[in-house]
Amino acid sequence: MRNLSKIIFINSAHIRYAEVAMDGNVHFTGTQGVGKTTLLRALLFFYNCRKDKLGIRTQGQQAFDDFYIPDSYSYIIYEVSRGEKEPPFSIILFRHHNRAAFRFVDAPYSKEWIIDSLGAVVSDHVTIRQRIQSSGADCSGIIDRYTQYLDILYGNRSAHMSKDLLKYYLLRSQQYHNIPRIIQNVFLNEHVDAGFIKDFIINSVTGEDEDIAVDLNFFRAKLTHFSDELKDISLWTEKNRHGIVETCKDAETIIGISHDIKASEFSLREQCGMLIYAMKKAERDIPVLQTKIEKKNAEIKEIAGKLQKLSDDYDKDRRTVECRIAVLSNDLKKATALKKEYQRIGIEEMITRASTLDGLKLQKEQKERILGQLTFSQQSISDKYVMLRDRLNLDKEQYMLSLKKKKSDITCDFNDRQMERFKRKSIQEADVRDRFKILISEIDENLLFLRERLTDLKEQRAKIAASSPRMDDLETSRRKISEAESKIHQLAESKLKEEMRLDNLRNAQELKCNQINAESQIHIKDIESKIRQLESQRQQEQMLLDRSKGSLCEWLDNNVEGWEKTIGKIVDEKYVLYSQNLSPTLADNCHDSIFGISLDLDSIEKDVRTPSMINDAIIAIKNEIQILANSIIKHRKETEHRIEESGKEARAMIKTVQSEIDNLNRRIQVNKAQVKEESLRLEKIVAEEKKCLEDLLMSVDKEINNLQYQINSLSKDRETQDKICDAELSRIGKIFSTEEKTDRKKKDDLLETIDKESGRYTSEHDIRLKQLQKDEEAELMKSGVDIRMLNAIKEEIAAISQAIDIIDGERDKIAEYRKDCRDLLDHVQQKQANRKKLEDEEGRLRQKYEERRHKLDLRRQEEEKSITSLRKSCRLAMESKQKADEFTASKTCPQEFNEARPINTELDCSAIISTIQGLIVDIHSLSDQLKQDTNEFRRRFSANNTFKFPTMFDTLDDYHRYADSLEDFVSNNKISEFQQVTSNLYRDILSRAASDFNFLLGRESEIVRLVKAINHDFETKTFAGVIRRIELRLDRSSMPIITQLQNITDFWNAHQYELGEINLFSSDEHNDINKESIKYLKSLATALQSASDLKKLPLEQTFSLKFRIQENDNITDWVENLRAIGSEGTDILVKAVINILLISVFKNRAGQGGDFRIHCMMDEIGRLADENIQGILNFANQRGIYIVNSSPKAHRPLSYRRLYMLSKDNKANTIVQPILSTRQSEML
Repeated sequence: MRNLSKIIFINSAHIRYAEVAMDGNVHFTGTQGVGKTTLLRALLFFYNCRKDKLGIRTQGQQAFDDFYIPDSYSYIIYEVSRGEKEPPFSIILFRHHNRAAFRFVDAPYSKEWIIDSLGAVVSDHVTIRQRIQSSGADCSGIIDRYTQYLDILYGNRSAHMSKDLLKYYLLRSQQYHNIPRIIQNVFLNEHVDAGFIKDFIINSVTGEDEDIAVDLNFFRAKLTHFSDELKDISLWTEKNRHGIVETCKDAETIIGISHDIKASEFSLREQCGMLIYAMKKAERDIPVLQTKIEKKNAEIKEIAGKLQKLSDDYDKDRRTVECRIAVLSNDLKKATALKKEYQRIGIEEMITRASTLDGLKLQKEQKERILGQLTFSQQSISDKYVMLRDRLNLDKEQYMLSLKKKKSDITCDFNDRQMERFKRKSIQEADVRDRFKILISEIDENLLFLRERLTDLKEQRAKIAASSPRMDDLETSRRKISEAESKIHQLAESKLKEEMRLDNLRNAQELKCNQINAESQIHIKDIESKIRQLESQRQQEQMLLDRSKGSLCEWLDNNVEGWEKTIGKIVDEKYVLYSQNLSPTLADNCHDSIFGISLDLDSIEKDVRTPSMINDAIIAIKNEIQILANSIIKHRKETEHRIEESGKEARAMIKTVQSEIDNLNRRIQVNKAQVKEESLRLEKIVAEEKKCLEDLLMSVDKEINNLQYQINSLSKDRETQDKICDAELSRIGKIFSTEEKTDRKKKDDLLETIDKESGRYTSEHDIRLKQLQKDEEAELMKSGVDIRMLNAIKEEIAAISQAIDIIDGERDKIAEYRKDCRDLLDHVQQKQANRKKLEDEEGRLRQKYEERRHKLDLRRQEEEKSITSLRKSCRLAMESKQKADEFTASKTCPQEFNEARPINTELDCSAIISTIQGLIVDIHSLSDQLKQDTNEFRRRFSANNTFKFPTMFDTLDDYHRYADSLEDFVSNNKISEFQQVTSNLYRDILSRAASDFNFLLGRESEIVRLVKAINHDFETKTFAGVIRRIELRLDRSSMPIITQLQNITDFWNAHQYELGEINLFSSDEHNDINKESIKYLKSLATALQSASDLKKLPLEQTFSLKFRIQENDNITDWVENLRAIGSEGTDILVKAVINILLISVFKNRAGQGGDFRIHCMMDEIGRLADENIQGILNFANQRGIYIVNSSPKAHRPLSYRRLYMLSKDNKANTIVQPILSTRQSEML
C-alpha cells in the first residue's frame, strides 16, 4: 500500500527539526498560532505543489518559499511508503535558485544525508547528493518544474519522463489533476451551504481558471438582424406559382436595361467618333478618288493592248506544237500496228527458230551424206527430184514477196492519208479561230470606247458633287465648331482618365476585399477540418462511454475496488471491458486472480481507462472543438474588421475623384452650348448649297445609266461569240474522227484479204511437194533402194529442210522486223515521251495563255469594277458629306458628337447618322424604364440594406451604379456567397450554440456521473452514525433560454453532418432541415430578447443541486439549502461525508499502479460529537483516506493513529511533540 508515510521538517516554517508520521489518521493539537495550519499546508503542498492554493494570504503572510525554505539549509522531506515488499522513497524539498525544488531518492529518509554527526545542517545540495549516492541509494536530478514533480508523483507516463523516474509514484494516472484539486478544495473551504457544494463539484470537474459558460451576448449580437437577412436573401430563391424567381428575373431585367443603355451610349459615342472620321475622310477622299479614276482609265486601255498581243503569240506557238504532235502520233500509231502484226505472226518464235539454223544445216548435211551413200547408184533420180522441189520452192518465195509488197503499200497509203487529214483539220480549226478573233476584237474595241466615255462622265459627276460654291462660309463655321469640339475633347479625355482612375480604385478595393475573404476561407476550412476530425474522435469515445451502461466496466466500478490495476490491464477495452453481454459476478477467493491464476500486473505498463477517464477525454475534445469554433468566429470578426479598415482610405480617394469628374462635366456642357449655336448657322449654309448641286447631278446620272446599258449588252455579245467558236471547233473534230475510223477499217480489210491468199497458196505448195515425194519413192523402189530407211532419212531431211525453209522464209520478216525496230519500234517510248512533252508543252502554253488571259481579264474586270466603285465612292462621299454637315448643324445632333474623337470606319455619313438618331431614341426610352424598374425593385428589400446596394439616386449615373452593383452581385453569384456566408454564420451559430451547450452538458453529465458515483459509494459503504443516507440529485433548469439551447443541441446532434453543408435558402432534399434550422434560430433570438439582462449562461445556472438526507429515521425532502436540514453538527457531518465521498470517487477514478492511500484535511470535524468523529474516521478509512485535522484540544485521541502536540519555545520556534500511541493506535 502506497501512501505518504512521513514528513520531516528541517529549519522549515520555524521548526528546527521534526518528524511527523502520516501513516494513518493524524490529529494536531495546540493553542492558536503554534503552527497547526503550517503543518497542514506542508501536507497539502505534497499533493498539489501549488503555492497559490495553500490558503496563504498575499498580504500579512510570508510567501511559501520564504516561510518554508527561507535558507539553503531549510528542508522538507516527504517519505512515501511503497508497501511491505518495497522500501519507501523520499522527496527532498529544498531551496534552489531562490525557489523551491525537489529531488527524488530511492531510499527511506536518513538523517545523515542532511545533518552530520555534530548536528550541523548541510546547505549544499551537491554534498547531500554525494552522501545519498555514497549510501548506495539512487537519486534523481533537481526537479524545479512543478508540473514535472506532479507527473512523477502521480505516475503520468504520458509525460515522457526518463525511466529512472518511473519508480517514484504514489499512484499511476494520466488524469490525476482532480486528486490534488479536491484535496485542496476540502482544506481551503469551510462553508457547508448547498451553493458551495455545487460550486465545489463544478470546480472539481473543470479547470480552476476555466470559465464554463455560454456567451449569450455573442448570440444576441449575431441574431439581431436574422429575420431581415433571411427575408432579403430568401427573395433571391423564392419562386412564384409559375416556378419563376421574380427577384432574379427583375434583377436581370434591370441589368439588361442598364447594359442596353450603356451599350447604346457607347455605340452613340462610337458612332459620333465614326461620323467625325467619315466627314473628314469624305473631304480628304474626294480629290484622291478623282485622281484614281483617271489612273484607272489609262490602266484599262493598257490591259486591252496586252490581251491582243497575248492572243496572237499563243496562236502561233500552238500551231507549231500541234504539227509536231501530229507527226509523233502518226509514228506511234504505225508502231502500234506493227507491234500487233508482229505479235500476230509470232515474230519472237521466228527469231528463236532462226537461232537454230546452223545446227539444222549441219544435221541436214549429215543426213544427206547418209542418203547419198544409200542412193549413190541412183543419184540421177535424186538430183531430178531435188531440182523439181527447188523450182517449186522458188515459185513460192517469189509469190510471197509480191504479197508482202502489197501489204506494205496498203499501210503506207493509210499513213499518208492520216497525215493529210491532220493537216486539213489544223487548217480548218485555225480558220475558225481567226474568223471569230476578228469579231471579238471588234466587240472589245467598242467596249473600250464605251467604258472610257463612262469614266469621263463619272469623273465629271464627281467633280460636280465635290464642288462647293459656299466653301469659305462653310470652312469658317466648321472651324469655330472644331475649336469648341477640340476643347470638349480635351475635357472628355481628362474625364475618361478620372473615370478610369475611379474604376481602378473601386476594382483595387474589391480585389483586396476578395483576397482577404479568400485567405479567411482557407484558414476557416483548415479549422473546420480539424473540428470534423475531433468530432469524429469524440463520437468514437462517446460510443464507448455510452456502452459503459450495463457493461463489465460498470460492474467492476461498482463491485471491485482497484479493478483497473488488476483485471483492467489484461482485458480488451472494446470487446470485453465495455461489453454489455458478459453477466459478471464475484467468485469466492478470486478477487486478485484471473480464472484462478494470480499474476504480477505491476510490470504491465498499461493505462486502463475508466468511464470517468473516457469522459474526461471527451470533455477535453469538446473543449478543443469549442476553442477551434471560437477561433473561427474570432477570425471572421477580424476579417470583417480588416475589410472595413482597408476601405477607409479608398472611399476618401473615390470621393475626391468623383468630385473632379463632376467639375469636368460642367465645363463640357458650357462648350457644347457654343457648338450648338454655331451648328445652326452651318445648317442653313449647307441647305442652300445642296439644292444647286442636285440639279447638275441629275442630268449627268441619266447619261451614265444609258452608257452602262450599252456596255452590259456588248459584254453579253462577246460571251456568245466565245461559245459559238468553241462549238465550231468541236464539230470539225468530230468530222475528222469519223473519216479516220472509216479509212482505218478499209485498210484492215485489205490486209486481211492478202493474208487469206497467202494461206491458200501455202496449202497448194505443200500438196505439190508431197506428190513429188511419192513419185521419187516409186522410182527408187524400182531401182532396188531400201525405201523404208531411205524414207526415214528423207523424212528427217525433209523435216530439217522444212524447218530451214521456214527459217529462210522468215528471214526477210525478221530482217524487216529488226529494221522496224531500229527505225521505229525501239524508239516508241522516246516518241511517247516526246509526244507527252509536246502535249505538256501545249498544255502549258494553253494554261499559260489562259492564266495570263484570265489574269488580264480579271485585272480588267477589277479595274472596271474599281473605277465603278471609285465613281460610286466619290458620289457617296459628296452626298454623305453634305448630309453630315446638315445633321451636325441641326439641334438633333447629340452632345456626344462634340466630345467624340475620330474612330476609323468604312461607313458613310448617312448610315452613321441614321444609327445615331435611332440610338438617341432608344437611350431616352431605356433610361425611363431603368428608373421605374429600379425604384420598384429596391422597395422589396428591408431597410437594413443586407446587400449594401447604393441607396441615393439623384442622377441617371446613380441608377447605373445601382445596376452595376446588382450585376456584380448576380454575375459573380454573390447571392450564393451571401447564402453560404449567412448559412455558414448561422450554421456556426447553431454549431456554437450546440457546442457551447454540449460543453455545458458534457460537464453536467460528468457531474451527474460524479453524483451517481457519490450516491453509489455511500450505499456501498454506509455511514455508521446518525446519517443513514445521503442522496444528491441534479435538476435541469426550466429557463426558456436553456430550453431553446437544449432543442438546438438535440437538433444539431441529430443533423450535424447534414448541417455541415447547410444552405438555409436551398429547396433541395434538405429543405425540412433548413426550415427547422430557421425555426430554432428564430426561437433562440426570441429567448435571447426575453433574457436581455443575462449576458452569460454559466454552468451553475443550467441545473440545481438538491439533497435528501436521512438522519436517523427522519428523511428530508429534496432541498437545495443544507442549513435547513438540522443542527450545525449535522451540517458539518454532512459536509464531511460529502467531502470524503468526493475524494473517494476521484481517488477510485484516477488511481492505478496498486493500492494507495491519500489524506484529507478537515479541521471542522473537531466540532463533532465523539461518536460522529469515530464514524467519520471509519467512513474515510474504508475508502483508503486518512483524516488529518487539528484543534486546540484533542477529541477522541484514541481514534487517531498519530497524535501530536504543537507548542512554541522561547525563540518562537514550533515544537512538534508526538504523544505515545494508544491501544487504539496499536490496533490501527
